[in-house]
Amino acid sequence: AAAYAAFQFCGITASAVSVAHLTQHGVAVAVAAGILSVEALLNSGARLVGGILARFVSAKALLMVSLASLIVGLLALSMARDVPMMLIYAAGIGIGYGLTLFAATVLLLDYFGRGPYLELFSTVNLISTIGALAPTLAGLTRDQTGAFTPFFLLLSGLVALVLFAVAMMRPPQRRPA
Repeated sequence: AAAYAAFQFCGITASAVSVAHLTQHGVAVAVAAGILSVEALLNSGARLVGGILARFVSAKALLMVSLASLIVGLLALSMARDVPMMLIYAAGIGIGYGLTLFAATVLLLDYFGRGPYLELFSTVNLISTIGALAPTLAGLTRDQTGAFTPFFLLLSGLVALVLFAVAMMRPPQRRPA
């Protein structure tokens, strides 16, 4: 649920404020919007690649890669002023967002099976709606500090904590009936 909420925070934040952030740093609106489109394309492609990779790599490993990608994307967005850094941001957030969505869903199935899946997935989605607060928090940060950068840095730190938790996570042990 934390990974799902983290990817929602990152994706919603990038969609809502990245253009404003980049234009604040002198990037043309058309370029900033174009980079947002690149991010969306990579998001979709990551889901396809995740489906292929899931045959060879564990869902937990994919989730860890996806969360690390989100961190890279947030850090790049916080510093982005030129096309190469904006492409790193687009790749990090796009791949991280798409792959986290896929990997977290598969991991839930791997750990708990099909039986309780619908209830668990619904609960995870309900919890992850906290990500809808992201634009408001980013805007409040911008109002208080004059920039979105502190919010991106704080969010990357929170995603790093989730990444650490996922790294330590073990499959649940089934109890005999």
